[in-house]
Amino acid sequence: IRALTRDVNSEKAQAIKRLSDNIEMVTCDISKYDDVKRAFQDSWAIYAVTDFWVQPDKPEVELQQGQLMADVAASLQIPYYIWSTLDDSNKISDGKL
Repeated sequence: IRALTRDVNSEKAQAIKRLSDNIEMVTCDISKYDDVKRAFQDSWAIYAVTDFWVQPDKPEVELQQGQLMADVAASLQIPYYIWSTLDDSNKISDGKL
């Protein structure tokens, strides 16, 4: 399992790493083509999620990230690509989330 993060040394990244010896933490900015290509290289499956929290007031950034990841996966001919998305959880929970 290759897990992507902005900071492999963060407390959250290290907690994920401790879950299994089969997890490789990789620094990746999913807005940068070269980072995504390097991170996806030699993969046979991708579970993709955008990073809404970086710029929550700019949905076009999230759209660009999603398109970039899909394009890179297609260019590398990765056979399995799972896209994960969710409506605005704050809106659909009436502000509870």
